[in-house]
Amino acid sequence: MELIKPERLHRGDTIGIISPASNLSPKQISALARTTGFLKGVGYRIKLGKHCKGRYGHKAGTIEQRLEDFNSMFEDDEVSAIITARGGYNSNDLLDRIDYGIVRRNPKIFCGFSDITFMHCALHTKTGLVTFYGPNGTTRSGTDIIGEYTYRNFEAVVGAADSPIRLGPSRKFTFKYGSDTLKKADLKSTSWKVLREGKAEGRLVGGHIFTMLNLCGTEYFPDFKGKILFWEDTETTSPMTDRFLRQLEMIGVFDDIRGMIVGRVNLNEYKIERRDYGLDKIILDVTKGYDFPIVMDMDFGHTAPMLTLPYGIPARLDLKGRKASLELLDSAVR
Repeated sequence: MELIKPERLHRGDTIGIISPASNLSPKQISALARTTGFLKGVGYRIKLGKHCKGRYGHKAGTIEQRLEDFNSMFEDDEVSAIITARGGYNSNDLLDRIDYGIVRRNPKIFCGFSDITFMHCALHTKTGLVTFYGPNGTTRSGTDIIGEYTYRNFEAVVGAADSPIRLGPSRKFTFKYGSDTLKKADLKSTSWKVLREGKAEGRLVGGHIFTMLNLCGTEYFPDFKGKILFWEDTETTSPMTDRFLRQLEMIGVFDDIRGMIVGRVNLNEYKIERRDYGLDKIILDVTKGYDFPIVMDMDFGHTAPMLTLPYGIPARLDLKGRKASLELLDSAVR
């Protein structure tokens, strides 16, 4: 399917915010206010979906309400980009009900992570739209070194039609990705860890691994032929990740991909069952016999700061020794 690139984002444009998955807690409503305040401060306009702060059980509204916000933002000529307020659970409620013709006729920047993997896979698979696995409305933002890296990378990917774009590690990171307060002890030095050396080129596809695997057997599951797979995990354990990776192998994904990039697991939410058999060893064991390059502990997913990764855009992965680089070979926007 031919890629559809959305128009790039300019200062002064309107960003729409919707909640297609879980509802917002009071703390997350405060975090959303901080994020929208920051975005307004740097020159963007903000438009909240009618049901953005809605509540229906553990979700941000009924299917009809969440779908209404999704459709109205894509059809609204005033809105240039759509960012999800948060992830959580059950954005897959919407997949069979989305009018994908609306998306094709109104291609826009669509950004979020975690449970929003459902929507990335569906939108990209059904329409060819380049979507963005990156910050949501409750992700930490601001002028500190954590927020600055997140925002700078977001704007570089969605705000410029330049290529190539070289993505590099942050100087520091924290697991407090939704927090407004950081202590010196919260900040740790960043290091992308090369597990298998090599070079690879391919289009980026992936997301939250467990969420993505929930789409197996559906029309929304991505085609991994010739791709670079990016994935991250959270709120599970290392044995469960082992299980997820083995499933990817059994359905043939490892036969198809050219490279693998792995997001840093948030140790506030993720349990390494045995320190002497960590995620690095699990990944190498499951991928034994394959020769594609692998790097882990990258700045995306449930960590702060975070990169913005565009679905479907060709990238080059170059791993040697302790050096790791990821370069976008084409612009993600027009």
